[in-house]
Amino acid sequence: MVETPNERRKRLQRERQQRYHDIEHSGSSRKRIRVSNNAANILTSSSLSSFVSTIENRPIPSLNPGPPVPILKAQVYPLRLTRHNLGNMDQRCRYCGALLWIDERKAGTSMRSPIFTTCCAEGKTILPSF
Repeated sequence: MVETPNERRKRLQRERQQRYHDIEHSGSSRKRIRVSNNAANILTSSSLSSFVSTIENRPIPSLNPGPPVPILKAQVYPLRLTRHNLGNMDQRCRYCGALLWIDERKAGTSMRSPIFTTCCAEGKTILPSF
């Protein structure tokens, strides 16, 4: 039996509502958090919070007892990259009139007579005028 798109939409909506209903009325207020893929390693939210508070109150051991090392700010462009310039957007598609960069032309077409496919697929798609 093939499911129509409308039937599929209704079935998925029913499944979502059922999942939501099951979560809301499960009766269990304890949330379970999976620590690893092993089913035996499941912590409740209360035991996890006590575990985290134990870790937070523990002093962090110092690996280097000397003076603190300053943390440098991250550089946005650590390799001193320059801005990439595509030039002017001054090429017009001969089919739809869209403005494009010359580098957007179809591979194998010349710079003198470029053909563009990203806008209207060489006139195969009719775009509304502005």
